[in-house]
Amino acid sequence: MGFLDFLKKLAKKEEREIKTEKIEFNNIDKWILTKEKEIEKDNQKVLDLIKDEIDKIVNNLDEKISVLENVDVDKVKFEDKVKFIVKENLEKYIKYVEKFEDDLEKLEKNNVIKLVNNINDLFSNFQKKSSLNFQKATILIGKELGAIRQSIGAFLTNIKKIINKNKDFFDKIRIFDSIKEKVAEKKKIEKLRVNINKNIEECNNKIESLEKEIKGIEKNIENIKKTKSYIEKNKKKDEIENIKEKFAKEIYKLREIINFKSLTNFYHSFEKEMNIIKDYKKNFRGAFENNNGKEIIQLLNESKLINDSLKNKINEILEIKQEIDNFVLEKDEIEELLEKIKKKKIEIENLNIVKTKEKKKDEKFNKNIIKITDFIKEDLNGFNVEIND
Repeated sequence: MGFLDFLKKLAKKEEREIKTEKIEFNNIDKWILTKEKEIEKDNQKVLDLIKDEIDKIVNNLDEKISVLENVDVDKVKFEDKVKFIVKENLEKYIKYVEKFEDDLEKLEKNNVIKLVNNINDLFSNFQKKSSLNFQKATILIGKELGAIRQSIGAFLTNIKKIINKNKDFFDKIRIFDSIKEKVAEKKKIEKLRVNINKNIEECNNKIESLEKEIKGIEKNIENIKKTKSYIEKNKKKDEIENIKEKFAKEIYKLREIINFKSLTNFYHSFEKEMNIIKDYKKNFRGAFENNNGKEIIQLLNESKLINDSLKNKINEILEIKQEIDNFVLEKDEIEELLEKIKKKKIEIENLNIVKTKEKKKDEKFNKNIIKITDFIKEDLNGFNVEIND
């Protein structure tokens, strides 16, 4: 077998070893549980390495702090003012170191990524708060403080080495956490979509019910229109409308035959009477209907401007008015039913507005699900997993 054949065989072997796993999206939860168990084993191994480093640095710092606490600044030949500043900052720095190691011990040690991030945060916070105290204390105490800084530096270097040695694992756990987060987000949105579709279905059911009610009312209206009582009622309606038209015409004729000029001349010095005349000239029908023309009749009588023609016309109008007043129109059932239809149609319009809003939400959520699904598929490539579409 030649060297090229050997390489081809080796390449085929690698292809077989990196076989792509195919799963249904419905089985993603099962895949996550299985993968979680696999990851947990590696997670524990790396956690143990980091825990070991934490134990080492805590023990180391305890020793270094003990040395610092026994440093006698007063023995150093220097100005008292400077020694006071050094002692004050040394005490503060020791407290920060003690807090740093105490916080390290208290860190949750279940998830590697969180643990590493928390260590970085602790160190960053420690540096910000203790840096100035360190600088001021090193004026007289360099060696002992330097030893603490070297210990912490060595600890961080060892943590970085652990991360670098297990880079593939850290990459995978980040991708895996991303997958879990996106799957949870997808489920949350899907749940919202279920509620949205439920709301849309409820709207459709209500609309369907209202439309049936409207059809029932419309049928009822058609039946009422065919009844004798309704036909009679409509005839009476038409009759009274004709009478009202006649009343309006006769009122107009009456106004035309009243001599307002003579009336004005007769009453021009009397304010009350002149106001009545003005009201009648401005709105004759309204003024007449207000008290059946009593005021204008009185003015005509007192001014001797009334005649038989006027009397007959006034009596005729009053008779027509009496006929209108005596007419009692029964309640129109159809108008009430039409009002009900109007209200139900407004309800349908409002429900359609709600439906449109819910559909827009659903479309937006659906787009988000498609995006999230694509991200999940992309992340799964890191585990050589494909989703069957």
